[in-house]
Amino acid sequence: MNEITLVFTEKNILDNLLYTASKSDQLKKSRKTGRLLFAVFIVLFSLILLAINKLIAGLTFVVGIIIFLLFPQYLKLYYKKYLIKTSKSGENKKLVNLEYKITLKDDCIESKNTMGESKYLHNGFEYISETEENIFIKLNTPMFLVFPKNQIDNIEELKNYFEAICNKHNIEYIDEKNWVWK
Repeated sequence: MNEITLVFTEKNILDNLLYTASKSDQLKKSRKTGRLLFAVFIVLFSLILLAINKLIAGLTFVVGIIIFLLFPQYLKLYYKKYLIKTSKSGENKKLVNLEYKITLKDDCIESKNTMGESKYLHNGFEYISETEENIFIKLNTPMFLVFPKNQIDNIEELKNYFEAICNKHNIEYIDEKNWVWK
């Protein structure tokens, strides 16, 4: 297998955005900071209310704890909704149903479509990660290449190609088949 033809769907674009976001240190820090600021706000607000009315302060604190515990689920849904909206934006809409001709070479991966050509040298890969539905290649830039497994006829041959790249260039191959958006 030297050539693969991929056609990206909205789901492929969303999967790429979700996976990329899940690996973003900036997003992780933002989520942690938001949760911490909320906790500080609830504690301070409860302390202020304590001087006014102990019952209201106690109720505010209990409700705050419940919200604090549910906050990660809210953020998960919030960011997913935002990324769904992003995946359907004008920039990404141009990528839907765009056909890519991928050529697997000994030193690089070439990608061609109607908009242009790209060449990705193997030594520019940070790691390769396999999820249940996709194989992602993290480049040394903030970008990922995505290979939807359901569009690849011989997935084992592609995995062998990637594992050979990993061995040759001392790149980590990560098995994340249990990965889910959190």
